[in-house]
Amino acid sequence: GIPLDRALRDGTSQSSQSPTEQPSGGFTPPFSTQPGGNGGTTDTTADLSQDQVDSIAGKVTPGLVNINTQLGYQASAASGTGMILTSDGKVLTNNHVIENSTTIQATVVGTGKTYTAKVVGTAPTLDVALLQLVDAKDLPTVKTDRSNGVDVGDSIVAAGNAGGKGGQPSVVSGKVTALDQTITASDESGNNAE
Repeated sequence: GIPLDRALRDGTSQSSQSPTEQPSGGFTPPFSTQPGGNGGTTDTTADLSQDQVDSIAGKVTPGLVNINTQLGYQASAASGTGMILTSDGKVLTNNHVIENSTTIQATVVGTGKTYTAKVVGTAPTLDVALLQLVDAKDLPTVKTDRSNGVDVGDSIVAAGNAGGKGGQPSVVSGKVTALDQTITASDESGNNAE
């Protein structure tokens, strides 16, 4: 994950609304964990057990939102995931999920309540956006950590609105295989490469 302070410092601006189609997207939140927790020494060569994955997901998913957007042309829509950072509704998501949107709705996984969201700022080159849920209060939040504590081999868990299906997030586990890599991502048809 990208530390929030760096992501928003590097190019934060008001969202621009240019008419280009975007793919639906899932969001891999910038949180990670290691078995044993609290920064202690851990064996990063062991896989996480299903109980550990379930425990981590249980702590994180209440503070996630399923995001659905309308694009205002050709009845296009996009969806993704966001993390609630503050109890009053600041949400971190991917810029490609909200880019060019005319309306944004976010449903809190932990409560099932849906809010209208407004774009606070974006960092398009980092594919990061910050939203504010309108009239939100007392929301569950996701505890974040700095990515500079992540090492190759660390066990990780990702949760999100995979495929834009909504409902409870999909949860997967894996390992960090490399750091500081550049990748090219595109939609399912191989178009819109970034």
